Amino acid sequence: MRTILKKFLLLPMLCIAPLYAQELSSDAKIFLNCLDYHCECLKNFDTNKFVEIRKVADAKNDGDANFVVGVCFFKGHFVDKNYSEALKYFTASSKVKNPMGQFALGLCYSEGRAVGQNDTTAFKLFYEASKSNLPSALNALGNAYLKGLGTRINYIRAFGFFKEAAKYGNTRAKVSLANCYIEGLGVKKDAKEALKLFEEAAAEGSLVAQNNLGSYYENALGGIKDDVLAFKWYLKAAENGYPPSMTAVGIFYLQGIGVSQNPYEGVKWLQKAADENESEAQNNLAYCYMNGVGIEASAQLAVFWYLKSAALGYAIAQNNLAECYFSGNGVDQDFKEAIKWYRKAAWQGLSSAQANLGYCYLSGSGVEKNYDNAILWLKKASAQDNVEAIGNLGRCYLEGYGVDKDIPEAVRMLSLASEKGDTNAMGYLGACYYMGIGVDKDVNKGKQLIKKSAEAGNIDAQKAYRRIQGYN
Repeated sequence: MRTILKKFLLLPMLCIAPLYAQELSSDAKIFLNCLDYHCECLKNFDTNKFVEIRKVADAKNDGDANFVVGVCFFKGHFVDKNYSEALKYFTASSKVKNPMGQFALGLCYSEGRAVGQNDTTAFKLFYEASKSNLPSALNALGNAYLKGLGTRINYIRAFGFFKEAAKYGNTRAKVSLANCYIEGLGVKKDAKEALKLFEEAAAEGSLVAQNNLGSYYENALGGIKDDVLAFKWYLKAAENGYPPSMTAVGIFYLQGIGVSQNPYEGVKWLQKAADENESEAQNNLAYCYMNGVGIEASAQLAVFWYLKSAALGYAIAQNNLAECYFSGNGVDQDFKEAIKWYRKAAWQGLSSAQANLGYCYLSGSGVEKNYDNAILWLKKASAQDNVEAIGNLGRCYLEGYGVDKDIPEAVRMLSLASEKGDTNAMGYLGACYYMGIGVDKDVNKGKQLIKKSAEAGNIDAQKAYRRIQGYN
């Protein structure tokens, strides 16, 4: 499931506040629009025009001219992209207190473009630019208060700045404001108001808003789930090149959600998103290769894409990659490498990785046995209702591994895991029933549980079942 709170991007998108727009040169207005999602507004602008404006910028302390030239270097329009040159012109524009220059310079500090990344300096520049009601600066301040960038987190102030920027028509602020309504950040939750803002921003071309509308309907954030509408919005953003939406479209096609199931079409979209370094898509594409879904199976290519996704920090891919190393599937078996990736995913809070890491410490697989560490990770995973961790923790209480023996607790946890389908836990619970440990003795029930566990591949259960059947 994808969360609707997408990363708030401080992209160089500027909208003009009515109070300030009247004072701008026509060329500055063009380049403020240029810093929007697309650069269609530059169709009447050419290299000769750029040369003329650069001459003005180099000869005079003209804030607008310096800003325009800085944008060209920042974006690579009519000249090779050069952040150092952009910084120089933005600085010159900022020195004459040009709000656009102040904001653009703040952007450089925020992103660390040709200058040391410094959120405090960026915040100060955004604040100065906001005094002229520049919507992008207002939006940037909202983002700073939302995340604690250069200032303390303050959701109420964040909401206020987003609202002010949205009032002046800033599309990104509308998306951020909608997210505040969804999450209840600085304001009471209001899904209907969020929907209205998402729709406005989507109509204005915001791919993030279009994607979030897909998530809105997929996750029934307004109380009504509509997978068809969700797919429609995801597809709209995907066709316009938004990688997270490409991933969603791919998954919808794979699973037949809101559209007729088509694994081949699903893989096509996942490949597009994966090529854009979308980590979730890379992980899902790896799954398709591993299982031959919509594409010819290849464990080696699965590992290739798991590794790419894992390197980007995607916890699920890190756990999947670890399992490949652990089992030697698509790659040479390497327990140490498996442990490395299990740890990375476990520290991100992924319960399956925590359970796997706990098992490794419990069994001494790829790492020296350490019952204390095993208990630590199994408890973390169990707290998230991970069934395998609950079963293994029950085993620890049964055997006294890293904890004092606690038969009632062992039986409780083994029963819980067994009820949820953990066949390993069934074997140990079966032994309890067979021998009357912590429960009333029930040989037949014990045999049934041990047999089921053995048939699922549990080695200890297989040995126990052979013994009770009288085999060697």
